[in-house]
Amino acid sequence: MPVTFAMFIGPLMQVEGKRTRGVFFRDIKDYAILDRFESAEAFYGEDVPDIAFLQLDVCDVPALTLETDEESWRVGRAIAHCGLCNGRRRAHCV
Repeated sequence: MPVTFAMFIGPLMQVEGKRTRGVFFRDIKDYAILDRFESAEAFYGEDVPDIAFLQLDVCDVPALTLETDEESWRVGRAIAHCGLCNGRRRAHCV
């Protein structure tokens, strides 16, 4: 099994007069990759969207607030990701 981890970039901070961000690595405990997708209405995207859900080795963190405004999500909108993404053979981050 390949080495896997999740990488988080912390908030921008001042350290010794310079702006910097911390980087945190956490183990992935489990994951789920979509293998089927159904839509109640017409859907013009991929047959199965390229999405995975991760269970990370973290605790005592606040729950995320998800964006629910219908206008904030659209097909083709870029999201941050890192790994073997978009069919590339090497690690890639955006």
